[in-house]
Amino acid sequence: MMKPTAVLLNPARGPLLVEEALLQALQEGWIAGAALDTHFRYPLPPEHPLWDMSNVVLTPHISGSSAGREFLPRVWSLLADNLKRFMAEQPLLNELSSAELVKVGVQ
Repeated sequence: MMKPTAVLLNPARGPLLVEEALLQALQEGWIAGAALDTHFRYPLPPEHPLWDMSNVVLTPHISGSSAGREFLPRVWSLLADNLKRFMAEQPLLNELSSAELVKVGVQ
């Protein structure tokens, strides 16, 4: 039901998704990409097709890592910096342009 331009984000649990359906959707262009902070198996085997997909971002289950003492200060600092930049009509930190997204296979 996702649009071909959609990117699936899963910071929760790998088994929430149907692995075969996700692989097919990514390979056949039904969706533009996926960002997966969790995987179907730990560790994800080296031969797993997700490793070779240019439209997939894999992270080691750290997307919600707020337990570190530096997490909140960094988040607030980034927000403050980006707010100043936005008000001054300067480029934002960590912002991806449409061209950059196309470059990594997300359209």
